Amino acid sequence: MSIDAFIDKFNTAVGIYAYRSNHTNIRYNNINNTGYIGIMFKGYSDTVSYNVIDSVCQTLQDGGSIYSHNVNTGSLISNNFISNSGINDGFNTVYGVYLDGTAGSIKVENNLAYNGWGYGFFSNTDNYNNHFRNNTSYVNKLGAFLSTSHKDLATGALNSAKNNVFYGTEIDEVLITIQDPEGTGVGIELDSNSYYNIANPIVVDSLTQPFTLETFQKHGQEANGVTNDSTITYFTITDSLSENYTPNGTFNANQANWVNGTWIEAAGRLDGGSIYGVQSTTNFYLQRNNFNITVSGETQFIIKFDVIAPNSNQYGKIYMGGTALDYYFKADNDRRHYEFPYTTSSNITDRLGLRTYGEVGDSVYYDNVEMYEVTTTAIDPTEKSRLLVNDTYKDKSFALTETYKDFIADTVLVSPVILPKYSHMIITKQ
Repeated sequence: MSIDAFIDKFNTAVGIYAYRSNHTNIRYNNINNTGYIGIMFKGYSDTVSYNVIDSVCQTLQDGGSIYSHNVNTGSLISNNFISNSGINDGFNTVYGVYLDGTAGSIKVENNLAYNGWGYGFFSNTDNYNNHFRNNTSYVNKLGAFLSTSHKDLATGALNSAKNNVFYGTEIDEVLITIQDPEGTGVGIELDSNSYYNIANPIVVDSLTQPFTLETFQKHGQEANGVTNDSTITYFTITDSLSENYTPNGTFNANQANWVNGTWIEAAGRLDGGSIYGVQSTTNFYLQRNNFNITVSGETQFIIKFDVIAPNSNQYGKIYMGGTALDYYFKADNDRRHYEFPYTTSSNITDRLGLRTYGEVGDSVYYDNVEMYEVTTTAIDPTEKSRLLVNDTYKDKSFALTETYKDFIADTVLVSPVILPKYSHMIITKQ
């Protein structure tokens, strides 16, 4: 082992610091509550495995639980348990596994990163030939995985992510972000990953557009990827306090008060009349203008609608006053009903918009658009699932008081659940 460490104002706050080290094994360490990075290394053929790392970067940002940069040919990051990376400082630039600029030829395998404030896994600009396999990212606030789409021009080597599980519960959490100006993912290979966000159908975001899994597959990625096709309710309406602020949202006879689209009597399409639109460029925007709603203090509304997009896969966003809300929705061959909350302290005088994005020629139908003032009670979406973690060298028992399934195996569990050493399991409530 060769360690040539230098000290500066940042690296004195690192848990384990192996700089310019070769053939170094960093294994079976417990690291928690560090001011900066948990494990920082740079070298050739290093191994970072079976470490338990919690609550790093409590003072400094732009770091990670495990961090490496520059060429690290032959290095391996595997079987680590990473939790609570970073703090909620508004920047969220702390990641579970962080491969910084020009890091290359690193294998990242069988790691668990959960409950962090940044991404679970991050591969930065100019990285190449880094391979992420069989990792799990569970409920990391920014998302599961961020990678630059980059190809090594000398060798043609690409970054790749395969057979990973990306699980989220946040309505504004996009699981994967690809920094890819062309929007094609040509510098990264993605396949056989599992995408599950029970509150958001968008699985991939690039610099040009978000993708559902189906549209991403049209770009030649994720031929064997899978995703969930269901969402859960994350609030309940306790009281409706107003009339419907969107009259003629049923479009039974015409499209009065609504801009764009064509009224069509499509009994069998949705419910009687609908608004029909065609993607003439990359999106269709249905809107209702001239609201005049006076509010007093923080006021909650509910926006409801039905949508169907025959023979296509589209995604959509809701706009109030020309500003997009945090929510995405999916539009495809199945009729879908959505209900989204909206909270404001300002009077509403501008438009409500529903915008869908697809390919030129794709069609979409809207019906039963409604908006009410309401009171709601929030439901924590994380109550739908639990993460069982055994980061010890012995088997561990977990008692269950309710009925759960093994999320991956899709089998009903019997209490107690026995997890083997150094393992984890996502379970979902039935």
